[in-house]
Amino acid sequence: MPGNLKPGVVALCDAVYKDEATNKIVIAGLYAGNVITDGAPDDMRFALYAEFVLPDNNPHDLDIQFWIGKVQVGSARSQVLQPPEAPNVSLMLNQFALQGTIPGTLSIKACLDGGRPIKILEKDLLLRSPTA
Repeated sequence: MPGNLKPGVVALCDAVYKDEATNKIVIAGLYAGNVITDGAPDDMRFALYAEFVLPDNNPHDLDIQFWIGKVQVGSARSQVLQPPEAPNVSLMLNQFALQGTIPGTLSIKACLDGGRPIKILEKDLLLRSPTA
């Protein structure tokens, strides 16, 4: 039976990486509110940082699903293992593109071991207003 997945920090951003010298996670260009876009493929590039607490220290399959409205527009899958000394597992997805109907709602869902997906983040996708 799939275990319970508990999300922690979830950040949609422009870039995410781990600094080798300091061992810090660097999140650049954080989307703190709605996503304002013209909807072009080069304008719909994102990165994702997400933390999860797993139910145990066994390996698990973690699926991340990207939805715009009621249409799944992307996904990522990883096998994750929570080290005994760590309070959570960190997942970094850098530079992926999404396409879908704008305006709309971007929902990011996570699913552990084929269980029921849970929503971990939601952002409105709004069209950029033309400037004068």
